Parts: sequence; structure tokens; C-alpha cells
Amino acid sequence: MKRALTRSAATFVVLCVVLVPAILAMKVSQAPPAAASASASVSPPSEAAARWEYQTMVANSPEALTAQANQGGTEAWELVSVVQVINQRRYEWAGFFKRIKR
Repeated sequence: MKRALTRSAATFVVLCVVLVPAILAMKVSQAPPAAASASASVSPPSEAAARWEYQTMVANSPEALTAQANQGGTEAWELVSVVQVINQRRYEWAGFFKRIKR
């Protein structure tokens, strides 16, 4: 059975797919000039972006997300950001993770 995305679920998808990589790219581009020029000479930005993989984890409480983050940490996932979203009148916590591509 197909389900239509609710507005909050659609917003969450936009955050995961569009905004998180854009925000991470902005953080990389805001590096100090010496570090930015050194990293630019090593590899082009397209290669740098290909070195990371991303994952989201959603939980019903901050404690549950912390437990998931601890488990992800054993698999080299690094927590980048957390947002609180309302999905079907319930609060959820979404954690955005990254790790070096394997």
C-alpha cells in the first residue's frame, strides 16, 4: 500500500537529501585559508565529497537516539547534527551521521 508523505515527513526528506550535504559542504568551504588551499591542492572538491557516506537515524526520544548513536559509533559513524521534528503529532529526534566511505 502506498502512503503519501505528510508535510513534516516531506520536510524531513528534504533535510536529509538536500540540506545536510549542503551544510556539510559549507562547513568544509569555511575552513581557514591555509587549510583550504592545502586541501584543494590535494584533491578536487568532487573527490572530497565522494570520500564520505551519510546516514540518518530517527528515534522517539533523545535517550533512544543516544543509544543509537553509541551503537553507530562502534561502526565509525560520527554524529554531525540533530534536529527535532514533529511527525504525525509526535516529536521525533533525527540524527545525521557521517563516516569515511568504506
